Order: sequence, then structure tokens, then C-alpha cells
Amino acid sequence: MTAPYRYKIYKIAKRNSDKKRTIAHPSKELKFIQ
Repeated sequence: MTAPYRYKIYKIAKRNSDKKRTIAHPSKELKFIQ
């Protein structure tokens, strides 16, 4: 089940790169549903 709008989005800047990687973690709500 994919629910991107319920994910918490984290943008982390890598030390060795100027690019930011976006990490999405399921929120507590989503975990509870699953």
C-alpha cells in the first residue's frame, strides 16, 4: 500500500554531494493501519 501523502519527508544533504536525498518514512498513522 502506497500513501506518499501520509509519509514524513526528510531531505538530507550528503556530505560528499551537493544533491539532497529525499527519504520518506511511514507515519505512525500509516503503521497503525498496516
